[in-house]
Amino acid sequence: MSKKRQSVVKNILAKSEERVTEVREQLVKSAEDLKDRVNNAVESGKNKGQDLIDKINIGKAVDLDTLRSRLEGLEQDLETLVSDLQERIGDLSQRVADLRGARVVTEVPANEPVIAETPVPAIETAADLAENTVAVLRTIAADRNIDVPRRIRKAELINLILANN
Repeated sequence: MSKKRQSVVKNILAKSEERVTEVREQLVKSAEDLKDRVNNAVESGKNKGQDLIDKINIGKAVDLDTLRSRLEGLEQDLETLVSDLQERIGDLSQRVADLRGARVVTEVPANEPVIAETPVPAIETAADLAENTVAVLRTIAADRNIDVPRRIRKAELINLILANN
């Protein structure tokens, strides 16, 4: 593989690793922020609930056990949500690790010949197509999944390609 291609592959890998790191940091930051918000909501909910109970207790009897059980139920729901979020973060961290572990093959084994890839230009007009040979036109048709009869004139092949664009 040429040095230019190797450097392009290395640049792509470096940029993708940077992006994966950025996304992971954002996920961790948002998870921590969400956890803080949940904890603050639980604490403020406890405080507000106790203030409400104290205000209501002035003249009426309130079932404190029922209110506490409801608050505990809400707290358990919030803990479940936080654990689900942590599980998702763990899954994403694993995916990031898997992506970092994946390596692109940059060398060709010695027993395999190097095949140079030639890009097929995107040709859109009949004049551009007419400049090519029938063999090239057949290749273009094959790349576009167009069925071409064995015997076909060049003009018919051009029309067939243009009709299937």
